[in-house]
Amino acid sequence: MEKKLPLFVVLILAACGAGVGGSNVDATPQALTNLTWITWAYASPDTAAPGATVNVTASVTASADTSALVDVEIYSPSGAKVGQRAWDGQAFSAHSARTFSLPWTVPASAGAGTYTLKIGVFKPGWSELFDWEGNAGIVKVTGQSAQDAGTPPPPPPDGGVGNPGCSEQTAWRGTAGFAPLSDVAARARVCTKGENRPRNVTANAYVPSPAELSAFLSATDQYGGSNASGNPYVTHVTGGCGGAGMTTDEIIQCTAAKWGIPADWLRAEYVVESSWEQVDPRTGKPAMGDRNYVGTAAAAKYPDFSRETDANGNLTGYVWQSLGLTQVRYNPNGSVGTGTEPLRWKSSAFNADYQGSVVRYYYDDPQGTRSNWGDPSYHAGQDWWSIGGWFNPYPWQNSGQASYISSVQAKLASRPWEQSGF
Repeated sequence: MEKKLPLFVVLILAACGAGVGGSNVDATPQALTNLTWITWAYASPDTAAPGATVNVTASVTASADTSALVDVEIYSPSGAKVGQRAWDGQAFSAHSARTFSLPWTVPASAGAGTYTLKIGVFKPGWSELFDWEGNAGIVKVTGQSAQDAGTPPPPPPDGGVGNPGCSEQTAWRGTAGFAPLSDVAARARVCTKGENRPRNVTANAYVPSPAELSAFLSATDQYGGSNASGNPYVTHVTGGCGGAGMTTDEIIQCTAAKWGIPADWLRAEYVVESSWEQVDPRTGKPAMGDRNYVGTAAAAKYPDFSRETDANGNLTGYVWQSLGLTQVRYNPNGSVGTGTEPLRWKSSAFNADYQGSVVRYYYDDPQGTRSNWGDPSYHAGQDWWSIGGWFNPYPWQNSGQASYISSVQAKLASRPWEQSGF
């Protein structure tokens, strides 16, 4: 989670110019209601050969008590519908996720490629469309049939086979002349790892559009300062480590390579933050943390799923401010997480990329912008304190920062991501 700075520090920074869808829906329909829905899907396994069966699970959450028809459809890479099931008259309670499962046998004639899972939510009887998600999840189909596959080959050696010569980031890259790697270069360093968080699949595949990135970069803080004036590295935040087929571990590796931070340090830190959950498996909503009172007016500016309501559906003024894999914290006034909404929960890779830029900012002190905060205990090149800065960066080497570091170091020592059941 990213902590808000004390007001007087923010004022100093400002003064210095710094800132911290049975319906045959083949085209994308248009929703006709103001109900808010959160829908996503995943397949288990997420990769299969022709003739094999996968289980498609769809998660659907409504913003109010209602009933609906839920439609799950599967499309080939060419856009042909190859699977569908609908459940009519389903009851929903406000903000409570429901799951729907569809076993799908990959047709023997299926071509290799990425198949898309789509979810439609309709008024019972198909009479009105509530919501349509045309990119709810994916299934990857291989070229070899299940019958012909025979005995699988032995597992690859450590180091993976995703990229010949893949090489995980194992140490900090130096501060002198530092520049983050391009997304292409960082992805080339990634070693193949399976997905242990299948609910993250849709968010892992989401890559921000140029328009979304432009909105992020053009956001201003509460004093009108530009996003990049507080942290020059945010201009390199793209979410480009994501994409169809990228697993959570692979996104972490790519982020580590891009920002020159040891991959295992980030693996450990993300266990502390979210247990690697971009999406909370208990609720089907983005993983949430930091419940705080912000008032009803401010709460209305947060995403619906992160706002707390009373028994009558009225806002209480409490919200969950931190979301996703690294728990990116946001305040609509621009005081923290400037411009990160909604990409922080839509895209796992953006979430991690942003966090990596902040940690690296603390490590490098680019253009002296961190030194300008005025706390004498700070200086560039402090690796563990830079990790701890994600939790609380001011004053540098504070007790909360130190406690957070200890938590991350404990996870690094126990390495839970290598253990069965993680």
